[in-house]
Amino acid sequence: KKKETVVDCSDFRLSSDGDIFILTYLKKSQSGSILTIAQSKDGKKWKVTDNISKIKTVGVVTFASQKKSKSIYFGDHILKVATEAKSGWNIIEPARVPQWHFFEGAPFSAIGVAPYGENLAVFYAAEYVVDILNDVSLRDEKIGEETLLKIGVAIFSGKESSRLLWQTELPIMEVPISDFGKVKSLGLVPMPTKKNSEKLFRIYVSYGSGQIGFVDIPEEILFDHRERKQIQLKKWQNNPILAPTSLDFERDGAFNPTALHLDGKVHLLYRAVGGDGMSSIGYASSPDGLHIDERLKKPIYTPRFWFECLDDEKTEKDEPLFSSGGGWGGC
Repeated sequence: KKKETVVDCSDFRLSSDGDIFILTYLKKSQSGSILTIAQSKDGKKWKVTDNISKIKTVGVVTFASQKKSKSIYFGDHILKVATEAKSGWNIIEPARVPQWHFFEGAPFSAIGVAPYGENLAVFYAAEYVVDILNDVSLRDEKIGEETLLKIGVAIFSGKESSRLLWQTELPIMEVPISDFGKVKSLGLVPMPTKKNSEKLFRIYVSYGSGQIGFVDIPEEILFDHRERKQIQLKKWQNNPILAPTSLDFERDGAFNPTALHLDGKVHLLYRAVGGDGMSSIGYASSPDGLHIDERLKKPIYTPRFWFECLDDEKTEKDEPLFSSGGGWGGC
């Protein structure tokens, strides 16, 4: 039996259903990288079962039963599915996974696939760099960067592996990895918990100079994300609930509110604009968020420092001084 040349192999993904282990990895060939699949009963002795020249990126494999063939989820900018057929592998592009705002164009990779009820949960991850900002003289100043591992999941039909049922709009987990050096995903294994009815998805990673770590994702996190419903908002027929009055401090405007529900009452702080163009903060309250039962006749806060107003003065760089909030020369 021919042994694999390990230096020609990379991007390993390990998974297990409790009975067998499946290992996928990329292997160098004359035609470029190809996806290779190997199986093992004990995790020690492995047998290569497939070399798939059609697939050039990292992929993860479903566990085939006696009735169902294997499927492979792979891709680096959009998730694709390869289904096993007598003539080879058929490649299908399902509905877009992940959604653009999840990874914003950063390359992602499939981590693993695991049973989720009667369906399949496909986990994927992308590294994302965010700026660390600090407030310097009322301006955001970049003082560093932080790298996050953003983990997402998509649920596919167990009967039709290319049919997308649901996917996370936002990461189910963001893991800071800046302090760990280069982090690589190694695979996903469902783990038992004290409650047999619950699962724990364990994602293994390598980092630094070869250390192995893991990230645990409870099944309840997926349930929580799936059960979230989009809120449908409707404009109230009696809008506006706050409008300018004849009082000097809010004669020209009453808008930009913030609301706090406390002790059974909705407290509103809003921007009031007077006839002189100066802004201040007014207060009103409501028992239900719709009907105002209290509204003060004086502002609770008015500009009192230079940085709260648009100023005609210049900085040393001949730049005008602006307020930290929106305009009209107010706070």
